[in-house]
Amino acid sequence: MPGIKFNTPLPLFALAAAASFYCTRKLDEEVWPTTPILTAYVSLAYWVIWRGWLYPIYFSSLRHVPTVPGFPLWGQFIPIIFEECGIPQRRWHRQHGPIIRYFFPFGCERLSIANDTSIRHLTVKNPYNFPKPVRAKLWMVRILGEGVLLAEGADHVYQRKTLTPGFSISAIRTFTPVFWEKALLMADLQRRQLDVTGKSSAPLEVLEWLNRCTLDIIGMAGFGYDIDSLREAALPLRHAYRLVFNFDLASRILHGAQAFFPSTKHIPAQMNRDMETARGIIMDEATRIIKDKLEEAERVPTAKDILALIAQENLKLKAKGEAGLSFETMRDQIMTFLGAGHDTTATGVTWTIHLLSIHPQVQTRLRDEIREHMPFLFDPDWTYDRSMTLTDPDRLPYLDNVCRESLRYIPPIPMTVRQSVADDVIDGYKVPAGTVVYMLANAINRMEWFWGDDADTFDPDRWDKLPETAVPNAFMTFLQGPRGCLGRKFAEVEMKVLLCVLLSRWEFSRDYTAEDPEDWKMWRLVLRPRNGLAVVAKPVIMPTETPPDSPALPPDEPPTDPTCRYRSPDNDDDNDNDNHLMNEEFFDQPSYVVAPTPCNTPAEQSPTSTPEESPINTPPETPAETPPASPADAPPETTHVDNNRAPETHVQPPVERPEGGELRRERGARPGARRAPFPVRAFRLLAILPRLMAPGNRILVWLRHRRLQL
Repeated sequence: MPGIKFNTPLPLFALAAAASFYCTRKLDEEVWPTTPILTAYVSLAYWVIWRGWLYPIYFSSLRHVPTVPGFPLWGQFIPIIFEECGIPQRRWHRQHGPIIRYFFPFGCERLSIANDTSIRHLTVKNPYNFPKPVRAKLWMVRILGEGVLLAEGADHVYQRKTLTPGFSISAIRTFTPVFWEKALLMADLQRRQLDVTGKSSAPLEVLEWLNRCTLDIIGMAGFGYDIDSLREAALPLRHAYRLVFNFDLASRILHGAQAFFPSTKHIPAQMNRDMETARGIIMDEATRIIKDKLEEAERVPTAKDILALIAQENLKLKAKGEAGLSFETMRDQIMTFLGAGHDTTATGVTWTIHLLSIHPQVQTRLRDEIREHMPFLFDPDWTYDRSMTLTDPDRLPYLDNVCRESLRYIPPIPMTVRQSVADDVIDGYKVPAGTVVYMLANAINRMEWFWGDDADTFDPDRWDKLPETAVPNAFMTFLQGPRGCLGRKFAEVEMKVLLCVLLSRWEFSRDYTAEDPEDWKMWRLVLRPRNGLAVVAKPVIMPTETPPDSPALPPDEPPTDPTCRYRSPDNDDDNDNDNHLMNEEFFDQPSYVVAPTPCNTPAEQSPTSTPEESPINTPPETPAETPPASPADAPPETTHVDNNRAPETHVQPPVERPEGGELRRERGARPGARRAPFPVRAFRLLAILPRLMAPGNRILVWLRHRRLQL
């Protein structure tokens, strides 16, 4: 009986039993046991005693599988919910073996597998006996459609056959110029917005930039449609995906509840409204694109993008008398390409930039390899043209190692879940129909029996000397077999091009004023930093002259405010990462901190510059103050600037230097920098529950007095 089934009235009887018991105690009245109440008590006993104790321990077909200790009634749900996706299972596999059983509430059994034999059975030998569970698809299908990612059985086989020509090696080579063009445009816009010259540096919000860039790439390479979200950040399509990947507390709770109670998607909550808004925008865009592309396929015989290749292949199938893909199916493919095709790659590159920022020796070695094979990228006067034939990024061995190691160390998609439709045997254990099985890349990719004792170490050189135990199924980032990622090669080439461009333009280092992204990973389709990734970017190319002013931001784009701290002229090297430019859209800061002396002094500004021409909205002028004689000994005073009230001053908290000299700042030390950690907010919510229940208690007290009066 795996899973919670609500096709019987037993859960309702259980709730009725609990409610009647609660009311009886509150009313202090004798309630005679009627048939419905007795039935409710029996059903409650069934759920607690049979499903939560007797069945999973003594009668389940999976009782012989190594089981994580714990009472099945509530199971291991708490660590699964509150820890990073895959971390609890990684710990349990190391303690109990490569195949384990654990529990969700009410004795719902779950299997997790992490050995080659079991993974090969699910992904290669018998993949269509283990489709995705219906509940796991409920959220994804609203945004990704019934495309190849979520199709099952014969539909999946047919769709994959039709889509494969669009992701061949020859097709990807024709798309590579699009990768270069958009990546170079992103780097140029980053330089203009940050307005970095000389040795200065500034925090760069990596994830948002990469999401916009990869969305433009999939639009141009996939559909021949220039979305242009790099220049127009407030586009409705980009806004739709921001709504989808919202990570606030209420959204996470409701999203988790929908896996067990699908009807909660009809609750008029903000998350559900956002999902419907995003779905409408994405479906309208996908419908418009497919209509244009189908008309173009009949007129133009030469395909220049993935969707055109698919449309032409579809016409060939129909000419042979086959059904081909329907309009709705092709629309769902576009929704799949847009959603899964841009956010996964952007997240993978984001984690790679983070790992390079905390491993500077790897970053330097990789940049040297890029400089050796692509010196033109480091020439400030070089301009790109699509007619150019550039070096194939696949020919850079260390770049290939870094990408594979980053995807192993932090997989963008940390897990996949399957459910058996018929009885089967996995690694000698009988698995009945309906059993839910997890394959967690975030656990499998770090198992010592595959990768050795240094499995938890980021080491790109491991790919030059892999152990014999590092079989293909040890690397589950893209899955394996017929359900493996169709766009794997597309994503790998795109990732390498983006890294080549970014590392030729910027030198990245950790921003210790921001939260550690590895402490706040959030999972919804992809495993990404909760608040994005801010790294300190220092230009590699030294411009020969000051870059021209960038155009004004689009009117719908959220404004940017500067955050500049005092830079000591006597200690410039230690403060290279102090010149901040943060975007209110990605950092929940009600106010921003500027130095007593503005970063752009009148002498540095053009006499004809206007606020509309500047890439930075310059704050109101403040009187200049004399900085402290020794900024290292006394923290500088700063001014909060708010256009609606007078400035107020406060002293920045002291900067701590732990052992090794690494610069860190305590979480929450900067006023208004970010919200309290999730556990703190959760306890605050629990603290107000009694107040929320107070009206119900008053009603029960009134009923009791009313009953006594009668």
